[in-house]
Amino acid sequence: MKLKSILQNRKLYWFWALVLSAVLGYSMYSFRYEYLDWSNLPLVGFYAVLSGGCFAGAFLLLWSLVRERRKPLAFLGAFAVFQIVLWGLLTVINVDGHYNRRAVDTAFAVLFTLYAVILLLTFLRLSGSVYRLLNRVLAAVFCIAFLTAAAYPVIPSAEDLYRMMNMTSHVSFSPLAASALQVTEDEKNTARTWFEEHVLFNGSSTPAFDFRIDGDLFSEHTADWDFTAAKVNAAPRSGVTERAVTAAHKKSGVTLRVMGKFYEDYATMEYTVYLKNTGAGNSPVISDFYALTAVKDLSVEEPALYCSGGSHNAADDFTLYRVRNPKKAHVFTATDGRPSDAYLPYFNVCGKELGIVLGIGWTGQWKATLACKGDETQFGVCQQTLEGYLDPGEEIRSPLVSLSMYAGGNPVKGFNLFRNWVLDRVYPENTPHMLNNMDVLFVSHTRTAQEIKNDIGVYSDELLSHVDNFWMDAGWYDGCVDDWSDGNGNWKTNAERFPKGIKEISDIAAAKGLGLVLWYEPERLVHGSALYQVGQENPRYMIDLDPSDASSTRILWNLAEDGACAYLTKYISDSLKENGVKIYRQDFNIEPLEFW
Repeated sequence: MKLKSILQNRKLYWFWALVLSAVLGYSMYSFRYEYLDWSNLPLVGFYAVLSGGCFAGAFLLLWSLVRERRKPLAFLGAFAVFQIVLWGLLTVINVDGHYNRRAVDTAFAVLFTLYAVILLLTFLRLSGSVYRLLNRVLAAVFCIAFLTAAAYPVIPSAEDLYRMMNMTSHVSFSPLAASALQVTEDEKNTARTWFEEHVLFNGSSTPAFDFRIDGDLFSEHTADWDFTAAKVNAAPRSGVTERAVTAAHKKSGVTLRVMGKFYEDYATMEYTVYLKNTGAGNSPVISDFYALTAVKDLSVEEPALYCSGGSHNAADDFTLYRVRNPKKAHVFTATDGRPSDAYLPYFNVCGKELGIVLGIGWTGQWKATLACKGDETQFGVCQQTLEGYLDPGEEIRSPLVSLSMYAGGNPVKGFNLFRNWVLDRVYPENTPHMLNNMDVLFVSHTRTAQEIKNDIGVYSDELLSHVDNFWMDAGWYDGCVDDWSDGNGNWKTNAERFPKGIKEISDIAAAKGLGLVLWYEPERLVHGSALYQVGQENPRYMIDLDPSDASSTRILWNLAEDGACAYLTKYISDSLKENGVKIYRQDFNIEPLEFW
């Protein structure tokens, strides 16, 4: 009876609400945490039930204020509502039924919001008691806290969430015979004609690219430019036509240059647009610089749009998606300057008669808009943000764009066409496409040369005959104290652990037929590192967002500065030679957009 009287004491309801909130927060966090790991399904289910019980408790608290005798019914009803809402949300948002962090964030954002509203109503209902002021304060605090918790994971990626809700990874294709994958003369002619008319623009057609200069759109003011005929350059490899078009702006010293290549055997083109200030003063303002604005004169009927997710260290990395409504404009962007984190910059639009594969070459913040409407396939490709003038002699470039054109009907042909072109023409000649690498030193700042040599010696010659290289990851350099990242910017071998240098190990491996893969992260620095000291002497060489914080890792080597780029190139090149490196592995564990 004493316990019952305590539970029914309305003056203590604010305390029970606090307890319920704490339990709910913990259980929902735990459920979310476990949901990210499908390897432990019993715990996922357990936390789902626990969270449902806590959410039902909130309903029970509210309901008991109105009708004390219906507590069991309220509990069961609220429990069912919670389960329906949670799994309903995950079913709608995560339509593919596999792990998706966006779905989890959205589901819990909605549930947190619902709970915040319920909690607010509960406290307001109790505000008639002697604890009126306390209840109102708690109501405000809890409401703000829960709404903040709900919005935090969702707001930064609202646009991304919307896109994901319009995609599906339920993708299947009909097989194609080898003969159907061959590039036809019609495909070559279609691509060649479009390349010559729109990429090699001479003022008489519609340009594939566009930009504004002093507010005027290039495509609408071509009369303000003097064009020169396209020049044919010596082809670096057979089957490649390399062309260049130039134009001069009559009202300023800005010149336009388009460098394009056409790959006959693959019905594929690639090009880059350059703008340079050849005048004596600053140029007019340049903005809206699009490498590709619209694919004119190419109608993609009954289109299907395919794209691939990027890699953000998740279970669904590189998943292939089909966009449900390609006739509606869809916008894709890089994430915080990381070009392949959210999406790979490659898109396949497959129509009934025509297919186009778009590739974007830009190791920064790119943006792509895609839509198929009527007789026009709308592609928009650009560096996401650009507005400024050019100094005398300064030149900027657009992202590189590649377009592969194929007979539509089956996107498999487009995927294979693009893949074969990359392997045969984008890769340097005589570069192996697949290598077998063996990891003998992952992230470590404690292992010694002798330990690694012992590891190499353990493996039999027969096993090593199937391996091309061995890989040493982060931690081999000076400055690593508590963590491998402590030494970023010190690309010199740790002499205490490697008294004869990394070269000793690479020579031993070479004798066994293995090359060395060595890890670097040259853009990011830490305070006190060798590159940091150079940056202190040359302030334009690095960008330090927290110069007063000695523990900050938000320091970026400024490769846009010619001197800094030349210094780092030599510094890393000397290290590669000194260490006997066969394959250079570069990492980038920083989001550079805020620096730019």
